[in-house]
Amino acid sequence: MQQDRLQNRTLVEELNDFCTKERERIYNRHRFGIGGKEIVEEYTRLADNVISRIYHAAIQADILPKDTPMAILALGGYGRQALNPYSDIDIMLVYQNSQISVEELQPFASQLISTLWDIGFEVGHSCRSIKECIRATYKDIFSKTSVIEARAIAGDKVVYRQFQKQTSKHVFRKKVSRFIAQTIQEWNERHESYGSTIYLQEPNVKESVGALRDFHTAIWVAATRYRVTELQGLWKRGIIPESVFNACETSLDFLWRLRNELHYLAQKRNDLLTFEVQGTVANNLGYEDENDMFAEELMMRDYYLHAEHLYEFANLIIERVKYRKLPANSLINRLGAKILPNGFMVVRNEIRFQPGRSDFHSSPNRMIKVFTHRQQFGYPINAEIRHQIVKRLYLINDSFRASEHNANDFLSILRHQERVAETLRCMHRWQVLDLYLPELRAIRSLVKCDPPHRYTVDEHTMYAIENLEEATLAQLKDGDTFVEILKSIEKPGLLRLAVLLHDVGKGIAGPGTHDDRSVEAAKAVLTRLQIGGEDAEIVLFLIAKHLDMSHIARQRDLDDPKVIQRFAELVGDEQHLKMLYLLTFADMRAVSETIWTKWNAVLLGELYTRTLNFLQGNTDQMRLDELHEEVNRLIGDVVGEGEISAHFQTMPEHALISNRPEFISKQIQLIKQLGDAPIAVSCFCEGQTNTQLGICTRDARGIFRRITGILAAENINILSAEIDTRSDGIVIDVLNITDEQTKEGATAERCHQIAETLMNVWETQDDIETALHQKIQQTASPHIPRRNIPPEIYIDNDGSDRATIIDIRVPDRVGLLYTISDQFYQLGLDICIAKISTETHQAIDSFYVTEKDGTKITHPEQIKTVQQTLAARLES
Repeated sequence: MQQDRLQNRTLVEELNDFCTKERERIYNRHRFGIGGKEIVEEYTRLADNVISRIYHAAIQADILPKDTPMAILALGGYGRQALNPYSDIDIMLVYQNSQISVEELQPFASQLISTLWDIGFEVGHSCRSIKECIRATYKDIFSKTSVIEARAIAGDKVVYRQFQKQTSKHVFRKKVSRFIAQTIQEWNERHESYGSTIYLQEPNVKESVGALRDFHTAIWVAATRYRVTELQGLWKRGIIPESVFNACETSLDFLWRLRNELHYLAQKRNDLLTFEVQGTVANNLGYEDENDMFAEELMMRDYYLHAEHLYEFANLIIERVKYRKLPANSLINRLGAKILPNGFMVVRNEIRFQPGRSDFHSSPNRMIKVFTHRQQFGYPINAEIRHQIVKRLYLINDSFRASEHNANDFLSILRHQERVAETLRCMHRWQVLDLYLPELRAIRSLVKCDPPHRYTVDEHTMYAIENLEEATLAQLKDGDTFVEILKSIEKPGLLRLAVLLHDVGKGIAGPGTHDDRSVEAAKAVLTRLQIGGEDAEIVLFLIAKHLDMSHIARQRDLDDPKVIQRFAELVGDEQHLKMLYLLTFADMRAVSETIWTKWNAVLLGELYTRTLNFLQGNTDQMRLDELHEEVNRLIGDVVGEGEISAHFQTMPEHALISNRPEFISKQIQLIKQLGDAPIAVSCFCEGQTNTQLGICTRDARGIFRRITGILAAENINILSAEIDTRSDGIVIDVLNITDEQTKEGATAERCHQIAETLMNVWETQDDIETALHQKIQQTASPHIPRRNIPPEIYIDNDGSDRATIIDIRVPDRVGLLYTISDQFYQLGLDICIAKISTETHQAIDSFYVTEKDGTKITHPEQIKTVQQTLAARLES
């Protein structure tokens, strides 16, 4: 036994030396630019050689008899000969249980696994008899796929042939339809769990839609239906065209090379292509910045194009096995077909050509018409039509684009109430949409390094259109409001056209903002679609102003009547307001789940409601005496008329008129609570989305600075802040906050803890600084931006009559709000209002500030100083 251990140590040393040299050699070949397919095949051969060496060493050491009826099989990616650098190797020992028992194999199995672990392989392993393998195929889908991919590495060839023969009966002959149905269900569930789109900005190169798992799924299905387990075999059998075969070969090589690089970079198994690594991966794969695109953006565009190829291949195989081609004159076709106009029909829930009508050349307009049928009936278009469309894409030329008939068909798709995004996605995926509207080609698979965005620009656009469908709105908590507004829109097709074109400028180089470039591109589209007059004006207005409503709602003081008046003047009438509101909602929700928050929904809804009231002449500003009377009714018995009158006499008028009696009553009660204490804190309103916290103290410089420091140390996120100072020096700050741990409003208990902390450390500045410093040290941001993004600072003296507005966009970090407010303190500026917003590691904050004497910052030198010192502090 001791000699066996000594021999095994010698074997491990030998294999370690071999693997180290081979891994270094393969790594160097990868760095040299060798394709992904060659690298994964070389790693597969390395693992094969190691396992074969262990097997033969076991025979030489008499651990395993030479004629043992057992075979070692490779499974999964290893079985497919596609082993990435840090992937697990899945192996199975298969034996003939009529000739040997599992106990007799145990010594070899233990040595095999322990040796593989010792030399750095992660191993998944099992040991089964052939009968157990057959029984396993009955139980779950994964066992069947393992059988399909199983490949012999070493051992008894007779056992392997018996394994193949007996398991193939159960995989390729029995319950094939059930296996296919289960596989397709798993495909759908996986797609849903990974966002149901190819175009994630941070995809998983193995599991996302269009990634390697889609290819595997198609091969499994093809193997059971056609008994073909290789891509080339599918082409030679005529199951896929040569163009699909060639595209898949190229795309597989790209994704394997990309996955190899991810593994090497992480030095472990990693399949997630995050923002943090995209730049490094792109540079390592040879991409360089070009013109206005970063290297990682170019790499990601290639990724999506290759993912599209694999998705289309998988979709083609799945559709073909689901709807196998029937003879043209079959009884089912004759009796069950639904005849459609323009040479199409529906057979077995699939749109097909009518016999003899498969050529688009004589009537190219049918390439748009078929999508109107798809939208109307909700049936997929079969593979033959898709293949013919791809072959005839050259027919979509200037004459095709100028056709009034085609314009009417296309606009009918936008006007339809259902399946608009689904239909446009299909047209886009098959390049029909891009050729019909060439402006869209600029954003195809386009990635912009903008972390809030989860999707590519084109997929973001499709999601925005999907957000304006009743089926989507019905799933939202407050979706009924949007449905009602949508139904009141006179021409919803124009709204969807504006959404479709609102971001095309992101893919067009040139001066101005992307919305300016989008407007110019849209003008050409409107001309071709023969849309003019008021209809064209609405589309161009929506595109030009599609960012304004979000900006105003989140960054401006909605209690300022001037803000509402100016926005009302911008939109002009109710139809423009409603359409801009819907577009803004759809656009924000399509960015990512972190943008369309409940708080942002509240702000946007408030701006919409107040502007609608203004346009209708129904302002909600009560007269001061009416407010006074209502507050007396609510709390007169509690605080007394004298304190109420004092509040109305000393509080700024705008702070009274813009608020409701209940809110003013809480402010007065908080002032009474203050008494002689240095600070008073009260929970004004507890909610799931956010909590409204009232803080009252006496006027002094740097109050907001102290508050932000304490709350940051307490892990409290400030969404917005209204800061009012009475003429008698009483300051009332009302903050909308969330708890960073729960991402929801703070509970009453949590508010009580915050109040205690504020009161305990209010006058001890050192404690605030120490607590915040400890918090920053404890909280390391998981997000490491690839590029240093300088802060953006804009100063606006026109947006408010009483204060200078300073807009700041900067990467978020712990204590950022304290840093900003501390810099204002150092500059001698007072904060009146703070509007706080964070978008995926980007802080977008606006501050209403004044000089010490309460006036705006007007001197050019002072404005320049503010910008420069803020920038320097935020960059440090």
